[in-house]
Amino acid sequence: MPPGHTIMPDESTTCLHLAERLAERAPLTVISHFQPVIAMHTAAPGINVISLGGEYFPAYDAFLGLCTAEGVAKVRADTLFMSTTAVSHGRCYHHSQETSRSSAR
Repeated sequence: MPPGHTIMPDESTTCLHLAERLAERAPLTVISHFQPVIAMHTAAPGINVISLGGEYFPAYDAFLGLCTAEGVAKVRADTLFMSTTAVSHGRCYHHSQETSRSSAR
């Protein structure tokens, strides 16, 4: 990722591992609704954090739902890192309606 890049990781454990390495790539902007990623980078030098609000879901440790989806619609990232439960015929599927709604915008 080039300096100044904006990335948006989802709330997966896969993206959490990626997020642990982001400080090595600063300066970056990180857009997230995943509480661990937000907390990890709020004090990281060279990392600008844009937090997406919404309803907090403890099972995902993330903010999801309509407010989050509206927030996603208002921002742009150079790269999205997103995991999914299944892929079939070119479509991604996820077992959580809240996650799907928040990522679909």
